[in-house]
This record gives sequence, structure tokens and C-alpha cells, in this order.
Amino acid sequence: MSQFDDNEENIQQPTDIIIVDEVQEEETLPFLNHCRKILKRVVKGAKKGQEVFHFDCNYCSKDFQGPSNSTFLKHLRSTHSKKCPELLPKENVKPVRNFFLKTSMKQSYDPDVFMGKLLKWIVKTDQPFSCVDNENFEDMMEYLKKDVIMNSRRTIMRRLEELYSQMKGKLKEKLSIFKSKYSITCDVWTSKHQLSFFGFTIHYIDEDWKMQEDLLSFKYLESEHDGVSLSKAMIEVLEDYGIADRLLGVTCDNASNNSKMLAEVEKYYSANYPDSGFSVVWNQVECMAHVLNLAAQQILKGFKQPFDSDTYDVASDSADQLVSAVSRLSFLCRKIRLSPKLRRLMKKICDEKNVKYLVPIIDVSTRWNSTYDMLVRAFEQRNIMSDVLYANKDDTLIKLLLKESDWNCVDHLIKVLQPFKEATLLCSKSASSLMITNVIPLYNYCSEMLKMSLTKFNLDDDIYIGIEAGIEKLDHYYDKISPMAGIALILDPTLKKNFLRSGLGWTRDWILSVEENFQSSFLFYKRTTSTASSTQEAIVENATENEISSYENYLKRKRNSLSDDIPSEYDRYLSLPMLSSNADVFEFWKANTYSFPTLAAMAKDYLTVQASSVPSERAFSSGTDLVTPNRCSMGGNVIEMTQFLKFVL
Repeated sequence: MSQFDDNEENIQQPTDIIIVDEVQEEETLPFLNHCRKILKRVVKGAKKGQEVFHFDCNYCSKDFQGPSNSTFLKHLRSTHSKKCPELLPKENVKPVRNFFLKTSMKQSYDPDVFMGKLLKWIVKTDQPFSCVDNENFEDMMEYLKKDVIMNSRRTIMRRLEELYSQMKGKLKEKLSIFKSKYSITCDVWTSKHQLSFFGFTIHYIDEDWKMQEDLLSFKYLESEHDGVSLSKAMIEVLEDYGIADRLLGVTCDNASNNSKMLAEVEKYYSANYPDSGFSVVWNQVECMAHVLNLAAQQILKGFKQPFDSDTYDVASDSADQLVSAVSRLSFLCRKIRLSPKLRRLMKKICDEKNVKYLVPIIDVSTRWNSTYDMLVRAFEQRNIMSDVLYANKDDTLIKLLLKESDWNCVDHLIKVLQPFKEATLLCSKSASSLMITNVIPLYNYCSEMLKMSLTKFNLDDDIYIGIEAGIEKLDHYYDKISPMAGIALILDPTLKKNFLRSGLGWTRDWILSVEENFQSSFLFYKRTTSTASSTQEAIVENATENEISSYENYLKRKRNSLSDDIPSEYDRYLSLPMLSSNADVFEFWKANTYSFPTLAAMAKDYLTVQASSVPSERAFSSGTDLVTPNRCSMGGNVIEMTQFLKFVL
């Protein structure tokens, strides 16, 4: 039986090969005429046991791993172009928009429309406001239209303020239409020139049962971002929009200033909106992505030790094998990535072996997933890294290379961390993909996978100690989960109460507390919806009083008196079979709004709560494109307006 050679993994034949038809019926792409499409089972490395498609070239011995065919196409075009002329790139004959048509052939020029488009271009592409004063920009505009009206940057700034007020007014009007509750995510960001901003995203479900997300504010903080200042900023924003009375969930990380902020908000709501029942325990949701990061950091804490290549001794390395392996690997990845010489050498070796050139990843101390990504890529390219260092002939680096036993330890650590990577990616998806319904299942998934991993290691192993620390951190935050998570979970027709009965280690008291919270909320909403429906019925009855006979009224009263004998709305909902995991939760509630009016009202509120503060962090991510080293003189209010417009235009 043939096996992979580690250095030639992409071009050697694996142990198990299943030949696939050269051109399957559903696959009529031209490049398939120049290769054999083969399904191969990987026998070594991180993808061991997986089946992957390869494209074996008909004209040489090389093969290319799928599912992407771009590398193989490039090979055919560059090496065998005469044998496959039909695959060569065709001349671009797509008509290009002619920006230089005569004015008479275009729509009429409107200075206000032009100003609007100019502002949008400046804001969306992070252009400096002074670009309109640049003579080259003016020349270009005049070439397009001789009599174009160019405005100074002062005019641009004034119009920017007007546009900000206009768009904020439209958002206020939009938010005044819906009357259900909403939730927010929030976070603080500090620019490169040390200006602080408080970002809010609002999440709500519209009348068509579509999850909506808007940037509520990118508020400039002129004072310290302590808990009291943040609470004042939050209340100011919510009151400004006129929606403070309908706030449900607040998702943020567990920083101490956020805890203090929400404690102050609770006091404000107790005094100004006592019926809201707002409390830190109930309404705060700690960012799931942040909790995952803390737990993963606990697992990795013992392995990320300071490393000195000059004092490293191979002979004394056996005691803390994994600790040393991770530290050495981090050092080598950084060395290769930051060395132009080693990177050129690595690219040359990759080209020779027909392996995709990927530079090593550097881990960042504050982002656990960067360490995971570093380990995964290094493990997949361990043979390439070895070839690079041997070809470089630097003994100080060669002695740091990991042995096979070291790589096995790294592989174990990768598998332990993999559930956290999966959960973190889920936290980075859109708002409708990571509602609070995912909180309890995600906690349990990561916790259960760690507990299963414990059985594979000895008590005194470093990795065992790290796993225990990760479990402890997860348990700490599990105890602080908002009661809204349990309510939302039951309102998810793909999970419902069945998930609580799945035997994942919950105590009976814990399950009972979830059910009691749900029943309490259900009764509150039932009173609210009943009042609304009774008012509507009264209007209908008064409008048609002369048309309804006494007998019909008698039957109606009888039906109402028998309602207690009919299974409750809650029981009827639970009796329905669970939907598949990929079902559209919002479509379910849209279709069943009248069948389950109370539950639908609850779902419209609770399903807005976010499991992660990623939406507000996403608003910050583009802030670095706006506030560059060359634009550090921008004022906080200008940044606030520009970032807001960037998301609403």
C-alpha cells in the first residue's frame, strides 16, 4: 500500500482512491476534459480520514486538490496553453460605462443631486474632506462637466451636518412605527488619537417578521468611559430617539464599567419607567464571543510562555513538552513571516512542490483564535516549514523545529480548541443568525466537548490542567446567564422545551426555574394581549351591534366560558413537532401569529436579543479606515457623524 510522503502530500497517491467519472453529467465544465477528477482519502496530517477531490492533469504528473479549480486552471493556461486554447482568458468585450458622454446625452445636471452623491462617495470610501480642494480632483470634475459647481471643504462639512440630521430624523421616524420591544448591543472604541466612542446597534423585528438592524449611534464620549458616563450616554441616546420605554436586552462584554453602567441604567428605569422591570440580572446579556475568548485563553494560558531561542535547551525540554512546542512554534512562525528572505524561500519551495503558498500566522495575545489559526496552519505546513529552515541553514532555528511527538501534542491542542473556533465563527455571523436562543446550546456544546477531551489525558498533563481551567471559566459565566436565554430557547421552534430535557446535566431546580420564568413572562404578555384584543372586540361589537342577534351573542359568551377546557396556547405550541435546525424561525412565527398570539408577541420581543456584541464591534472595525495617521486631527463630533452616515447611507 502506498502512503503519503509528508513533503509531497498534494501530489502523491493516497492509500484509498475512488475513481470518479471524468465528466459527470452535472459537471460539463471545459477544464474537466483535461484531467481526471479523483476522490482521494487523506491518510496523514490534519485532514486525515477526509475525502477530497483532486484534479489529475492529463499532460503531466501533477495533481491539484479541490474543491476549488482555480489553481488547476492557472496550471493549464501557463503550462499547457497550446493543448487547451478554449481555456485561455477571452478578451474583455464587456461594454465599459462611458463617463465622458456629452451632457446632452445624459440626464440633466442637478447640483443638489451631485452634492448628495459626492457626500456619499466621501463618507463611504473614507475620503478626506479636503479632497474637493485638490486641483487634480477639480480638473477631473471640470473635464466631465465644464460648468460643474465645486464646493469647498467647509461647504462639504456643513452639508455633512445637514445630511446627518436628515438621516437621523429618518431613523427616528422609522423606529417610531413599530411598537414592540427591541434590544441593543454596545461597546466602546478608542481611536488612534485617543478619542473614545460608544457604539450602539438596535435590533428589532418588523411587521413582516424580518429582523432589522441599524446603527443607533456612534456617540463621541467627551468624558472618561466609566460606568456612570456610559449610562448617561446610553440614556441620552435612547431618550433622544424616544424609545427608552421599550428597551429589552442589552448585550455587552463583562468589563466592570459595563456592569456599573447597567446598574446605573437600572436605577434610572426604576425611577422613570417602573413598569419596565429593567434589571441587570434579567436584561443584561454578556457577549458570548467574549466569554468564549476568556475560556479559550484559560486553556492556552499555560502554553503561551515567554521564549528565548538563545537559552533554549533541547535536553531539558521533555518536562513541559506542549508548553515548549507552542512557544517554539509561535517563535518560528513570527520569524518566517517577518523575514523577507525566509518568505521568498518558502514561496520557492511551495512552488516546487506545487503547494499553495500561505505565510505563517502570528498569534496575538488578546485574540485566542489567532493562536488557534497559527497552530492549524503550522500543522498543515509543518513539512514546508521544516524544508525552509533546513534550506536556510541556520542552526539556531533548526534546533527549534518540532519533533513528531511535539506535532502530536499540537494536534491534540487543536482538537481541544476546535469547538471554540466553531462557536466563535458562529458569533461573527449576522444578527438573525445569533439570537439569544443560541446561548445555552453553545455553552453546553463547548463544555461537553471539553469534558469529553479530559478523558484522553493524564491528570498531571499541562493540557488537562488547561481544559479544567476552561471548564471552570465557562461554568462561572453559565451561572450568570440572563433568564431571557431560557425563555428565548423555548420560543425557538427548533429547540423548545425538548432541549431542556435532553439530559445535559441540568438540575431539576434549574429546569424548573427556566419554566417558572417562562410562565411568569407568558402571563404578563397574556394580560397585555388580552387587553388589546378585548378593546378591539368592543369596537367591533359596537360597530355591528344591530347586526348581531342575541343568540349569536349567547354562543359567543358560551365559547368564551369554555376556553378553560381547551388546551392552553402554550401546551398547543409545545405539542407541535420541532422544526428542523435550518428552519426559518421568523417565518414560523409569522405564519402562527394568530394561532399563538401571546407566544408570538413574546417571540417578537425576546428573539431580538443578541447573543454577542459583534454587531457594535463591526461598526468600529471600519473606524480604523476613517481615522488614519494622516487624519488624526479629525474632531470627535465629525467622526461620530461620518461613521453614522457610513452605515445608514
